[in-house]
Formats: sequence, structure tokens, C-alpha cells
Amino acid sequence: MATAVKARLSAWVGGLAADVVVVVVLLAALGAGVAYAAFFATTSNAGNTFTANPDVVAPTLTRSTAAETAAGAMAQHVHPGSAYQLYGQPADTGAPASGVATVTADASSLTSGQTSAAMPSGAFSFAGTSYSHRTNTLTANATLAACSYTPTITATDVAGNAGTSQASKVMVDRDLANYHVRIDGVATTDKSGISVANAGDVNGDGRPDALLSASAADNNGRGNSGSVYVVFGQAATATVDLAALGTQGYRIDGAAAGDNAGAAVAGAGDVDGDGRPDLLVTAYHSGNNGRAQSGSSYLFASPSCS
Repeated sequence: MATAVKARLSAWVGGLAADVVVVVVLLAALGAGVAYAAFFATTSNAGNTFTANPDVVAPTLTRSTAAETAAGAMAQHVHPGSAYQLYGQPADTGAPASGVATVTADASSLTSGQTSAAMPSGAFSFAGTSYSHRTNTLTANATLAACSYTPTITATDVAGNAGTSQASKVMVDRDLANYHVRIDGVATTDKSGISVANAGDVNGDGRPDALLSASAADNNGRGNSGSVYVVFGQAATATVDLAALGTQGYRIDGAAAGDNAGAAVAGAGDVDGDGRPDLLVTAYHSGNNGRAQSGSSYLFASPSCS
């Protein structure tokens, strides 16, 4: 009987399709007979569904910028209180790529509350560079203490993968209307500030002082003799009128009419070793030694100003 079973089993196995796996198991040997059992599983695709690999890669940011909406705006620069927009160019690099679905920007460092500002898609450009996404107009905070900020941009693809990237650094420009100290000239055409320099701590109060010139000043009845001013450093916001300098500094006047003293000024360091910084002043039209407009440079030893 075992021989007959084996013959029938062999014939059955031989008729199976090529994609059938056959396992013949010897169950037991009982007496003179042997029993077999067969197990098989199909690898046929019938009834099964296979799909392509899903997009599991988050989009990346290839370029970005920020710019004010006003005419003459400069890329990556804003002023406090100005209207501006963020531009971005995300790319979905998945294989396959499902495509960018949404883009948002965290601009809260520049504009309070804008942690997820929408960046709709479109054909945008700034300064000759194209971008696929841009925020609506935002307003920079009126008080931006730092010189630069870095927003982030998050792009999410159709498959749901989200990638957040740092946008380009945004520099904060300032207006001179928001000064710490302003120093005003004495008279019309004095040309105050034609040259400025750090004078060092002339009066010993721990703050650096300013050295500035008005090379066309007419002090002492000497037309265009020029004058140079030492203005002591100010701890608080202030406006200094050189016409009423008072105890806020002192003046150094050109020696003769037409000298234009102060065409250039500079701190010289402590040349004479008295512990106070000294000053360099040019008078490029001076006529010393009988040589007209030969020019002279002066080393001025700072007096004690305690």
C-alpha cells in the first residue's frame, strides 16, 4: 500500500504549477507501511495588490529671503515697524515625490504672534530671483533690539511629511531718527562731522569720548579756520548742541583763517604717557613756514578733565 500511495503522490506533485511549494512530511512508519502528508503554499499574485513605495521624505528649503514692500527695498533687510514679506522655495525630494501641499513661516522673532504665517503658492520674485511661496504682508515689531533674526519655514508634502528649515538671516536696518546721541553743528556751512573718531576716555569717566570736526567753522573771527570738538560720552540718550557745549566737552580751534583745521581727526593714544589719550588733527590748508597751503598735522595733548 505504501508503494501505491507514493506513486499517486508523485503523480500529483508532478502536476502542480511551477509556483507551488511542496513539502512532503514523513509522518510515521507503522509496521510495514509508510504514511506521507503534503503541504503547499502559492506565490501567485492572484487576489493580492502591490503598490509603489510611499513618499517618506520631508520637503527641504532651497532658498529664501525677506524684503520690505516699499520701493527700493533690499533683500534680507527690514526696518523696525516696516511692512515686509518672507519668500521661500521649498522642494519635495521624495522618491516618489508627492508634492508640496502647505508652507508656513515662524516669523515671531520679527513679528509678534506670527508663529505659523501662511505662505500661499504662486509665481513670486524679488531682485530677479523667483520663489514659489510668499507670506502676506507682515509688520515688523517697532522695537527690534538685535541686529539680525532668523525665521524658520515649514513645508509639508501631500504625504504628510513636514520639514522645518532655517530661512535666510534677516538684518535689521536703523534710522538715524532713533539715535543714542546726536551732535549738532554751530552755524550754517560749518560742515560739522566732516571727520569723526574715537577720542578714547579723555575725561576718565569710563566711557569713550567723541572727536569730531567742523573744518569750515569761523570761530574767533577767522573764516574757515576750522574747529575740532571733544564731546564726552553720554550714558543716556541726548542731543548735544555744539553752540552750547557747556561742560559736555571742549573745542580746539584752527590757528589761522583758511586753515580748515579738522579736515581729518584721529585718536593718537597716550603719546606723552600722562594716562590720557591724545589727539591728531590735520589742517591741510595751513601755511606754516611761509609756505601757503602746505598743510600741517597737530598732535594735541589732552588736558586733565576730571
